Amino acid sequence: MEETSNGIAKLSSVLDTRSKDLGDRNVLVDLGTIGMDYSLKPNSFPVAIPQGDYMICRSAAYSGGVFGSTSEELEEEYAHSHSVSYPSAMRRVQPGDTVLIVWAGNDAVVVDLVYPADRR
Repeated sequence: MEETSNGIAKLSSVLDTRSKDLGDRNVLVDLGTIGMDYSLKPNSFPVAIPQGDYMICRSAAYSGGVFGSTSEELEEEYAHSHSVSYPSAMRRVQPGDTVLIVWAGNDAVVVDLVYPADRR
């Protein structure tokens, strides 16, 4: 029985040390808000990040419009484009939006908009 107690004590000590180590690390995933000037205000960072100093995933930056334009390599008779309509939830980020942020080192990357679960 004493071996079991020692094993549990050792495991507890390792888990305690490991959780303290993890607690000291920077947040890798965060939420934030887009400011009126399109700055990014992360929940875990005290200062807003100017628009030119953070990155945004392509899907969160898409604003709709023409999709699928062809290159100059095709003959004019084959060139075409399509206008694609997306639901309002797929719109580009706007001031006041809550966004999901992933930290890649010191760089903030806006991944997508975040909505309450009961929003349709």
